[in-house]
Amino acid sequence: MDISTANSTSLRLLNLNKVLNQVYAAGSLTQAKIKEKSHLSGPTAIQCIQFFKEKGIFYEGKALASSGGRKPTLICFNYNYRYAVGIEVRSHHIDVAIVNLKGECVVLKTVRLPFEQSSAYLKEVSRIVDELIEENIEKEKVIGICVAFPGEISLDKSRIT
Repeated sequence: MDISTANSTSLRLLNLNKVLNQVYAAGSLTQAKIKEKSHLSGPTAIQCIQFFKEKGIFYEGKALASSGGRKPTLICFNYNYRYAVGIEVRSHHIDVAIVNLKGECVVLKTVRLPFEQSSAYLKEVSRIVDELIEENIEKEKVIGICVAFPGEISLDKSRIT
């Protein structure tokens, strides 16, 4: 790969990142605002927008009032494009939350399940998480699962206090 190809690829990634961050932060913007805020040319901004629309990360929102000419359409960030799952293990229960890319809790479930250091416990936690995912989102949209153990774990590692 020569230096001009590397620079071209780096510039494309930089432009995509600018557009992604602008729309993520705002939630929705018109093409003109994206172009203005990212300091990109019209064609470059449109290419970036099209890239994210094809992936499902952006979608077209409502058309806004026009002051003449074509009505501007909002380009919206799809915060439900992917999800993260959080599991908080407590001494007497677990909390399982699914959050979208905006950090909004899509679903939260608390299940009474006393902690124990056993494979049966882990299988039950796994079953609860799988069930919650299956009931609420597409499994393929999960980008990560985090497990937290707030509190102190006993020296023999059998209890959370």
